[in-house]
Amino acid sequence: MNVDLSQLKDIHLPQKPPFLPLALGWWLVILGVLIALMTIAVVFVLYWTSLRRTTRQEFKKLQYVPDGEYLPALNRLLKRVAIHKAPEAASLYGKDWFSFLNKTKGVHFTQEDVDLFEKRLYYGCRDMTQKQREHIHACAALWLKHNL
Repeated sequence: MNVDLSQLKDIHLPQKPPFLPLALGWWLVILGVLIALMTIAVVFVLYWTSLRRTTRQEFKKLQYVPDGEYLPALNRLLKRVAIHKAPEAASLYGKDWFSFLNKTKGVHFTQEDVDLFEKRLYYGCRDMTQKQREHIHACAALWLKHNL
């Protein structure tokens, strides 16, 4: 058995496959996942901007609320924003509530602010000077700016 090896040709390797040689089905799956992620991102952005816009509108309306209703309305607004940031804020009130507000970024409510809120919110004392109202409004505006 004498085989003439001189007539054999070199081995030719097949071409390298293209980068990511995925079947059409996998490309459709990738496209579907990308569309779903983009949809989730758009919905989240729309929700967050709507929340911010609504909160700002409500905060602007607080300027026209009578003194007796101002602090309860402001407290509800701060609480609603705080709950979005940290759900445990829902059960806080009094000094614990202001301690939470001071721990979040923004403004530091002083002891006079805490006393003012406690007197007017929890003890039914509704009188308030214009200077106190402006100070509380400015503090709340700063807190909302940093926490929205």
